[in-house]
Parts: sequence; structure tokens; C-alpha cells
Amino acid sequence: DWATIYLTRDFALLRHRRDDWKPQSILFVVDVAQQLYFEQLFATFNKIEDELPYLEHVILGRMRFKDKSMSTRKGSIIKLEEVLNEGVSKAEEIIKSHGDLIQTDDVSQLAEMMGVGAVAYGVLGQNRRQDIIFDWEKMLSFEGNSAPYLQYTHARARSVVEMAGGVSDPAGVTDLSEKERALVNTLLKFEHVLEEARKTHMPHILANFLFELCQSYNTFYNDEPILKAEEPARSLRVYLTDLTADVLKVGASLLTISVPDRM
Repeated sequence: DWATIYLTRDFALLRHRRDDWKPQSILFVVDVAQQLYFEQLFATFNKIEDELPYLEHVILGRMRFKDKSMSTRKGSIIKLEEVLNEGVSKAEEIIKSHGDLIQTDDVSQLAEMMGVGAVAYGVLGQNRRQDIIFDWEKMLSFEGNSAPYLQYTHARARSVVEMAGGVSDPAGVTDLSEKERALVNTLLKFEHVLEEARKTHMPHILANFLFELCQSYNTFYNDEPILKAEEPARSLRVYLTDLTADVLKVGASLLTISVPDRM
């Protein structure tokens, strides 16, 4: 009856993208249920068309909440806007429940950062090939592998640098303590982690690194005096703190997560 089907529409879309945008590669980020479909689409396109870009189906696991599943066919879906609003609402409740333990001049702005960040990290922080489960308690925890933990660690590091009066050249350091060396070694992994995450389309590799960096810095922060240390150790430790904050901010931004300077 001349009606189109998914494959014919995607075929036309591929041709349009190739001819109008001339991309080097096209990635389809779609869940695992469509794996066979994309194999068929790419095989058909490769047989008929010439001068093709690189085509890849970036597979995602199915998404569901801890206590319920979602299905478009059954009508049991939750819109992203609703999820983000719920995340922001829950984050605001957590901020208010912590009282003076969380420092902010704008509760709404911080709640927005935490709530939206929790959703982004909750998805990107899990291996995309496995089912992605939304667990609000885990996603909004200050103590686990979560956006608030990352945001709090960044704010802590920025606060230290501010109290130190800025960063100076850590010249004259001839040896590193165990915790300093561990932090430096973690920071040195950043370049490799970025390349690995990009090459494999696995953002959870970056998220796991940021969690590891937070743990490494917080161990360093708790075990080594920073502001009260003698020179040249003080300059080195403030420098490492500032570098940690920079890496956390860059890494978070790549995951579309904002980090506050105060929290």
C-alpha cells in the first residue's frame, strides 16, 4: 500500500546523512533489542550504496527503574522530563535534610546540578551493554559511585585551593609520600582513560576513573595535612588539589555533568 517501514525510512536517512553531511562515521545509540535490525540495515546499505561512512550500532542495555520496568507498547513509559524533575526534587530534599553540612547560596541551583547530574551519571556510569537500572538512593548518595560524590569532592578541592590563597609552583619537592604518589599515579591515567572511553564508546570507563580519582583524593585529603604542611610540601599538595579539581571538572563536563565550586 506504499506505506514505509522502519528499514526504508532509515535507508533514506542514511543516504541523506551521507550526501548532505558527509560524515566519517555514523553511530546509532539504540538498545540491544534492535541489534539484528541494524545488522540487516547496514548489510543492505553496504550492498546497494558506494562511498559509505563507517556505520556502527552502539548497543545499550534495556532501561528500567529498580522497582518497575518500562514498555512503550504497553504504555508504561516515563518521560525524561519527569525523571529529571523527580531527580531535582529528591536532590532538594537531600540538601535541606543535611542542613549546614551542605554549603550553598542557591539551593535550587545546586539541586538542579545534583538531580540532573544524578540521572546523567546513573546512565553513563553503568556499562552500556548491561541493563541500566535507575536506583534513586544509589544515584543521589554522597558516599558511593555517584554524581553528588563527584560534585562534593570537586567542591572540597576548590575550597582548599581558595583557602590556600591560590596555587604556586611546587618547586623543590624531591620526594613524594605514599598518598601523594598514589594521587599522582591516578591523575596520570586520565589521558589513557579518555582515549579508551572514546575508542570503545564506553563512557562508564571515564565515570569509573572519576570515582577512583575522588577516592584517591579524599584518602590524600584525610591522611595528609595540606594547608598546615611545611613548604615545599604545602605548595605541592595545593597544586595536586587544584589539578584534581581541574580533571574532575573536565571529566564531569564530558559526561554532561556540572560541578559546583561550593557545596
